[in-house]
Amino acid sequence: MNRKKIVRAKQILLYPGEATASVTCVIEGVVKVYTTLSNGSEMTIAVFGPGDYFPLADLSDTATTALLYHEALSDYVLETMSHEEYFKHRSDATEVLNYFGRRYQGVLLHMTALVQLTAREKLVHIMRYLALRFGEEMVAKKYTRINVKLTQQDIADLTNMSRETASIELQKLKKEQVVVEKEKFYSVNIRQI
Repeated sequence: MNRKKIVRAKQILLYPGEATASVTCVIEGVVKVYTTLSNGSEMTIAVFGPGDYFPLADLSDTATTALLYHEALSDYVLETMSHEEYFKHRSDATEVLNYFGRRYQGVLLHMTALVQLTAREKLVHIMRYLALRFGEEMVAKKYTRINVKLTQQDIADLTNMSRETASIELQKLKKEQVVVEKEKFYSVNIRQI
């Protein structure tokens, strides 16, 4: 039986080691998946948005417990279902392969951002990733709007840099008109990055 639920920002949905008896689909909003390092800092591993299911490892029978923290990055609506319901709902093999292919591509883009050498390169790559993952091309077709509200701290977490560094680099990109921001919604000029 599917159940819909509203979850508030910053609520932790799964802890590492927590048993996972169901599959969750994000209907609205964003979930960040992260781990903590030995020094206590967080490292964001993935971002799930509308239409994404988690925990992914559980769906492939490789784990029956959560491997990472799953936290609501924004207020969102989720739907939980049993594994049987998930596989019944996603019975088309082509659809399942396409879904996992998109998720794999997203992971590669995020990893590419994280391994960049400079703060600017990390930020440019993460903004491109977010625009491709959550973007909507705007009427003028110059910018792609990221349809997720993001604070500077959220962006810093996604790039694994300090909020201050992310803020400085964002200001530079805004000055160059590569990125524009209005009410925590960012738009990216993909052709310039």
